[in-house]
Amino acid sequence: MKEEDRSLSVSQMIDYLIKKFSEKKNDKIAKSLASVKDYKIIKKALEEFTQ
Repeated sequence: MKEEDRSLSVSQMIDYLIKKFSEKKNDKIAKSLASVKDYKIIKKALEEFTQ
């Protein structure tokens, strides 16, 4: 992560993690896809909570 990325909101950080885990290749795909699913659930819960 770059220096300027250190002050992200929680929502932005979740988006960053979803993107990062979505880009995994080879043997880490299944584990990464599970992480993406979990982060999407967290993001949806955060969005519902903050509305």
